[in-house]
Amino acid sequence: MTKRVAEDKKTLETKHFKGFLIVDYRSGKMRVRKMDPKKLHNNYRKLNPFEIPITIELKINVPRGPEIVAKGEVTIPPTQVREMFLESL
Repeated sequence: MTKRVAEDKKTLETKHFKGFLIVDYRSGKMRVRKMDPKKLHNNYRKLNPFEIPITIELKINVPRGPEIVAKGEVTIPPTQVREMFLESL
C-alpha cells in the first residue's frame, strides 16, 4: 500500500446502505425501498405479481470534509458585569 492510498483511507468514511430494488418485469419500471416489501404494514402499497424485490447493500466511501473550528474571545467590561449582577438581584 502506497503512502497516498493510506492517507486517502484516513480521509474516507464508509457509509452502509441497505434496501430493496423493486423491478416490475412487465412494465420495465424500477424503484427503491428502504423497508422490506414483504413486511409492510397495511397502509403501504404491497407488491403486485409482476414485481420482484431484489435486496441491495451498498458500501460508499465518502471523503471527510475539513473540520471547522470556531475560536474567539469575548471581553465583558466591568461596568456591564456590575449591571448584570444588579439586575439579577
